Amino acid sequence: NIDFKAIRTIDGKASTGFEELVCQLAALEPVPGGARFHRKGTGKDGGLECFTRFSDGTECGWQAKYSWRFDHNLERSLHSSVKSALKKHPNLTKIFVCLPFDRSDPFSTNETQLEAFERWRNKEVAEAAKQDRQLEIDLWDASALKTKLTNPSGHHAGRIRYWFESQFLSPGWFQDQFERSKA
Repeated sequence: NIDFKAIRTIDGKASTGFEELVCQLAALEPVPGGARFHRKGTGKDGGLECFTRFSDGTECGWQAKYSWRFDHNLERSLHSSVKSALKKHPNLTKIFVCLPFDRSDPFSTNETQLEAFERWRNKEVAEAAKQDRQLEIDLWDASALKTKLTNPSGHHAGRIRYWFESQFLSPGWFQDQFERSKA
């Protein structure tokens, strides 16, 4: 079980641990030749934890928010991050918003977290367009992050162990156990 509430802390902060995990996963994303990945340091990050600059100069970036529901506070924080990122990165065309939870979408007459996120995303894209900026916003929620961490190759097993003190039972792990028993 990958429980983002139980993530290893950095400097006593789970939020800093979550940011670092996101940056590690972002650094492993496939990129075309000539692209470079950049990890920003802690503190004022200009709206992004990390970014990739492609050979044509365009950039995509990642923003991690260690929050547990899509509400007005998270919306304001994300808006501030996007605004800063667009100002600091004039060639930014895509932002991955990374959240440690999955948005709820219960049957309700009130706006759900899923609907609120989509409304926020559309508003940010429209605001960027007013500045003659083309912006795409994608989401890495808990489900997407778990999918990246538990891919069948098992190459993230060490990260799961490190960040969550949990063993990932990949096909490689089973093969290794079989080989040990056989020997």
